[in-house]
Amino acid sequence: MFHFFVLVDLVLWTPSPVTGYILPAARPHTRSSAGRHRVERTNTRYSCLPASSRALSKSRVTADMMVLEEKNIPTSERNEASNEVAGRLWTYASYLQRVRRQEQQREISSDVRPQSKAATSLAYFLETNVCRDADDEREPLSRAFTQAIHIAADAQNYRLILRLVDAVLYYAKADSDPQCVVDPRIVGEAIQGIARTQASVGKIKTLWKRMYAHPALAAPVGSRQVNAMLQALESRGKSRAVVDLYHEASSQSNATDAYSLSIALNALTASVTDDQAPVKPEPLPSLYRSRFAVWQSTCWQWNEALILLGHGLETNKVNNPVVSALLQLNDRASRVVTAHQGPQLALAVLDIMREHNIVPDTVTVTLVLSSLGREWEIALTLLESMKPCNSTSTPSSSWSLPEPNEFCYSATMAICARSRQYQLSLELLNDMRRNSALQINTVVYNSVLQALVGNNRRREGKVKKAQRKKAQDRVRAMFQILGHMEEDIQRQLDTRPNTNTYNTILLILATSGKLMGEREWVDIRETFPAYFHDDDDLVATSNPGSLARYFLNDMAAKSVERSALTYRNAILASSASHVELVLNMLKLAEAAIPAFASDRGSIYNAALTVMANAGYAKEVLALFSKMTNIGVIPNRETTGAIITALARGQQTKSIPSFLSHLAGMRKEGKVTLFAGVTLDLTSLPHNSQSDFSLALSLCLTRNDYKSAKDILEVMRTVGCIPTAESLERIAIAYARGAMTKPFGARNFPDGQAHRLKESRAKARNAYDLTVGMEGASLELLAIVSKACAHVGYFDESMFLLREIHRMILASQSLSNALPNCGLHSSNFSLEAVHRKILHSCANAGNVTAALDFVGNIQQTSRKLRRINGRSQELPLAKGIKMDRFTSKSYSCKGETMSKVQLGMQAEDWKSLIIAGSKSGHWRVCLSTLQFLQPYLDNIRPSKVSDEYGLNRMEKEYESISKALTWAVKCMSVRSQYGWAIRAIQDWLEWTDRRPPKEAVSAAVRVLSTRGRGDEIISLLEKCLSIPSTGLSATNSYEVGIYVEAITTLYRDGLYESADDAFIRAVANGILPLQLENCDTRGNRRIVLDLHGMNVAVAHSAVRIALHQEILTASWNHSTVASNEFVIVTGRGQKSAFKMRPVLRPEVQRMLVEEFYPPLSTLSVPGNLGALTIPLEDICSWLNHQRVQKGARMMSIAAVLRNLSSGKRLHAALSKANELDPGGP
Repeated sequence: MFHFFVLVDLVLWTPSPVTGYILPAARPHTRSSAGRHRVERTNTRYSCLPASSRALSKSRVTADMMVLEEKNIPTSERNEASNEVAGRLWTYASYLQRVRRQEQQREISSDVRPQSKAATSLAYFLETNVCRDADDEREPLSRAFTQAIHIAADAQNYRLILRLVDAVLYYAKADSDPQCVVDPRIVGEAIQGIARTQASVGKIKTLWKRMYAHPALAAPVGSRQVNAMLQALESRGKSRAVVDLYHEASSQSNATDAYSLSIALNALTASVTDDQAPVKPEPLPSLYRSRFAVWQSTCWQWNEALILLGHGLETNKVNNPVVSALLQLNDRASRVVTAHQGPQLALAVLDIMREHNIVPDTVTVTLVLSSLGREWEIALTLLESMKPCNSTSTPSSSWSLPEPNEFCYSATMAICARSRQYQLSLELLNDMRRNSALQINTVVYNSVLQALVGNNRRREGKVKKAQRKKAQDRVRAMFQILGHMEEDIQRQLDTRPNTNTYNTILLILATSGKLMGEREWVDIRETFPAYFHDDDDLVATSNPGSLARYFLNDMAAKSVERSALTYRNAILASSASHVELVLNMLKLAEAAIPAFASDRGSIYNAALTVMANAGYAKEVLALFSKMTNIGVIPNRETTGAIITALARGQQTKSIPSFLSHLAGMRKEGKVTLFAGVTLDLTSLPHNSQSDFSLALSLCLTRNDYKSAKDILEVMRTVGCIPTAESLERIAIAYARGAMTKPFGARNFPDGQAHRLKESRAKARNAYDLTVGMEGASLELLAIVSKACAHVGYFDESMFLLREIHRMILASQSLSNALPNCGLHSSNFSLEAVHRKILHSCANAGNVTAALDFVGNIQQTSRKLRRINGRSQELPLAKGIKMDRFTSKSYSCKGETMSKVQLGMQAEDWKSLIIAGSKSGHWRVCLSTLQFLQPYLDNIRPSKVSDEYGLNRMEKEYESISKALTWAVKCMSVRSQYGWAIRAIQDWLEWTDRRPPKEAVSAAVRVLSTRGRGDEIISLLEKCLSIPSTGLSATNSYEVGIYVEAITTLYRDGLYESADDAFIRAVANGILPLQLENCDTRGNRRIVLDLHGMNVAVAHSAVRIALHQEILTASWNHSTVASNEFVIVTGRGQKSAFKMRPVLRPEVQRMLVEEFYPPLSTLSVPGNLGALTIPLEDICSWLNHQRVQKGARMMSIAAVLRNLSSGKRLHAALSKANELDPGGP
């Protein structure tokens, strides 16, 4: 084989007389133009050249062709020379392609950088030759040049690329006699190649200017070449250059396409930095101003994208990839730039697609869903509109949303997870499991589990029952999801739990499990016994830790990787357990995580945090000593845990000493804190402002002012001047300490006055610090304003609230953004500030302060609307049906969606009504009720069709309906029964729901006081004419209002009206009338059972039983002597509770005082809960009633025989009544 290659070298290759390089031998020039194909076939011999002969350089063909040109050789001979050059170019193309393939294989097998000698040879060949026949040489030149560019790019040799470009332009001889031999593809390949190297942006731009619109180009530069340049600039981070080039190229026809627009949008997305500051938007060009003016943002990249979008819509270059790039920019800007309204703008983009009949695909809709942030109502509505049963297409347009896939569901679940709407996530998961076309995987289940993660903030004090119930629901849902995952595994779905799954489960136990009590855990254990073991030696309160240990073992059994985060969450789940369990978890982590792992410190910090929050100060210090001994490096979190442990372990006096040693004020490295506990602090980092601020806030929260003063002295000694952040934390600590205890309206029980005085002192300190601070943040102003209102300092609270409004108006005027810009952040919500302040006014019953706050809020809202203008409302996508889920934070005016976070909300109006009711201002209550009408209309039962939506609206309605209760109570107290009835009637019209029982009861009381029994019956019938919308099948509402009405009427002496109400309740099946005919040992008796009735209802029951049953035909005179009437009053043989008899004396009194002749009673032997009316008394009472009835009937008959006027009938009835001197 060696001899063969030597022979080839001797025959085909000769040394160059100039450079000495081995060059291919020149071929004879005796062929005609018709022999070009033969030349190409002949030159295929060069494909077998050895790798050692790759250094192609000065060719004899070049010299021969130059000689032919100088001597004016005839055209035929010159064509032969041109054909020879074309053949050589084809040879270069083939050879360079083979060289590149071989270099790629070498690069894969070793780290040797690819060589570029072959590409250099082509450059020299082009530099020493000129084009003769552009048509014949264009294709081989393009292929050879492309391969050479790739080789140079692989070698990171941008200088060679520049040389190749200069060579190809020289080869075309554009300076003297241009030849259009350069294919535009060469421009794109050159730009792409140099972009892969380390060439600067200046060199790339120089190359582009050199080749763009060059006379040697066979055709104008097209969209592919422009896209290559756009990508090159994008890779260098030159977003503005990308946009400028796009505008420059788009002015030419066919120079840009949809892909060009996508590149420009992607470049703008990549240029959005994490620390980017908002800017004032500049006016858009007049062409797009009317269309996109309301879309402008404080993100300049988005404003540039609007111009690009407008141009794309004009040239029909907008498609789904372009929209996807625009939505990615919107999502990025929403996460980084303040006051960028991502959800509204995403829906507006979807509306633009509808207008231009651009049918979105699932990728586009998924990006829209991902841009909605925490707007779970809109996300659910959009997902619902995507279903085939809710198609958005119309006869005039084929535009419709695509059918949702698993990615759309996952994006919606992610929104629900961020909003803590785990019930919605479960509903979506059930929908996916019912749809066999959707592929559920572990990622989907992880999204649902993420929604179950609660708040991980430390909660001090007693956990409320509602909090325990919510935590139990979350844990129950977690176990149900785990069961679904096992079921789907049996269905051959990829739903095996992974590390993220277990990490989320452990975090759920850490956040919700620690809030549950022993009763809730017993219920969980009975429902899901498979996750618990009977041999557990842990107490009931350690159930979260026991489950954490179970899941760790389950991960080991299923070979699931356990990370440091897994053990950290497991330790956090043990926060409600004993310290021994935390240490056992830590031992498991020590055995599983290598000692040299960098994240091992986070596990120890988690254990320190858990024990510090529980107040185990000694255990925290012991664990810290262990950390230092085994070489785990502590950090700021470790220092914070030690300070927290000292504070919550009732050792705040040791904090100043700890900080002084940490600051290096004392030479010794060890410090004795308390009870002989010695600590080595040399490994801890020096304390910072955050450490001092945390220590001060903890001491102030626990009222240890001496320790706080000592800490300030330590700061002064070490020269640590409190920063604004430190002062803010101190002020926040004061404010939170002032809001720890609730205070009533006017009177304070014993001991509460002292707490009020203490809280007011803390609020005053927080207010003074805030006022004396320059540049206080919105969060600080908000919490101090709420604290001042909580303790009754309404003037101070108003001052701070006005400052908040001033800052917001100033920022809105600067940015000219949407109405809700900057009103929400992770730590500040203006809506929550308004709600808390007005709630404090309601608790105090101060309607004057409440009206002042409402006036200021409404005035600021009007100013903000004036700044932004009415046109700031964004159009909502017309294809989305908004009738299933409705958010209370969105207005319902037409087809607009504008958040009204600065104005009054339903809860705010309710607080104003409560304040007015407590102050007795019924006019304030009446006039404020009308402002609730839009919110009530928004939650009508007809707005929803599913169980969850109805349940959610029921809870919202229960909250708002308290406003009606307080308003009607105030009107009742002020004897304004007419307005009370009118308010209830308007409420029925606004809501299509039954009014709250308390409001109806208040109206009944005032009507009963006025003796209007008929109006009470009419009110009850109107309230019950509306069907119940609750999910419960019980009739507690009907029973409640009827019992209250009968009791009120009985108390006011309106017995006939009470009987009428009782009759209607019995007829409608609401109240029972247990009247039975019994035959005991041949004796027929009537038994009336009064069990479960109060005095008033029992009173009406007895009256009705005697009047309606005994006077009927079944009790005729011939059989009355053989009948008995027994009344069961309670505390008898069948009574479950042996309590003091209440009904018995009341029934006896009623039978004696209210019946004529009086009815006496006898006790039933052996049953104290039953009374028997003697037959003689019943016969006497019956005879008297029949006589009275006959007298009435005779008087009426006489009048009817000679009826002259209504006065005669009235006189007759009056005379008949005189015959009955007493009793019914």
